[in-house]
Amino acid sequence: MSHPIRVEGLTKDYHISRGVQFNALKDLDFTVKRGEVFGFLGLNGAGKTTTLKILTTVMEATSGNAWISQKNIKEEPMEVRKILGFMPENPGFYPTMSGLATLEYFARFYHDKKTSKEKATTLIEKVGLTAFAQRNVETYSHGMKKRLALAASLVNDPEVLILDEPTSGLDPRGINQFKMMIRALGDMGITVMFSSHALADVEEVCDRVLIINKGRLVTIQRVEELRDSFISKTKEKVVIRVDSPLEDSVIQLLKGISGVEEVSCDQKSIVVIASAGSRVAPEVNFNLAARGVRVLELKTETPPLEKLFLEAVEGLN
Repeated sequence: MSHPIRVEGLTKDYHISRGVQFNALKDLDFTVKRGEVFGFLGLNGAGKTTTLKILTTVMEATSGNAWISQKNIKEEPMEVRKILGFMPENPGFYPTMSGLATLEYFARFYHDKKTSKEKATTLIEKVGLTAFAQRNVETYSHGMKKRLALAASLVNDPEVLILDEPTSGLDPRGINQFKMMIRALGDMGITVMFSSHALADVEEVCDRVLIINKGRLVTIQRVEELRDSFISKTKEKVVIRVDSPLEDSVIQLLKGISGVEEVSCDQKSIVVIASAGSRVAPEVNFNLAARGVRVLELKTETPPLEKLFLEAVEGLN
């Protein structure tokens, strides 16, 4: 099966000074499926932007290769640009051009004048800027400029769309709107590669996530698999609410459960900390019931995926 994005052995070295070089990327391999929304995740400096610059033919790799819709980025850069849409993190526009004129300008690189006007009108509506179409870009807010940049990346009807930190600097409402637009593009069959340093930005919309650290591949997994793998390495925290204080014998019983490392309680609540992967909640509930304790609520608290991601990557560093 052909993949819209295929990367093999991608390496990029920067020569800092005589005899000193920095490996920004090292033997990076991955593929992205057709119509997939693919998260490309790493902390700042992990190698994300370098990878995107190579894939968009802005920068040459030191070694390795990549293909966009089977077009070789080294041998066919102009063909790649025809079928690729790219939204940079900090897009640049002519400040005194209107939003609509800006899209017409970009569209003219790919279409005739009539088609460019139609394309610009359609896209500015798609990103929710119709009411501001005639306003100069210099009057746009940061979020509006981001929407305009997304529209500009779609003027050539790309098969593959690459987004570099598309939600950076947006407020929560703007982030949610962008997530909805990105997911809709994937549902339309466009292959989307979505770069971010924040897992919370990609977990709701991406089919799979690649994590990169210091220029090297850490893992590629579906979001739910990634969550499970992080949680399996995290201590379990079970919080129980009861209707009366526990007897000391019940506390000792809970401490004796295999995997339990700590039990703390106040008048009507208990917190049980267990080793990673123990899954002690059912046994805790069973033992409390067996001793006649009325459980009002029992829940296993899971740290946010973002926190688990940061802990995992920082552990690699």
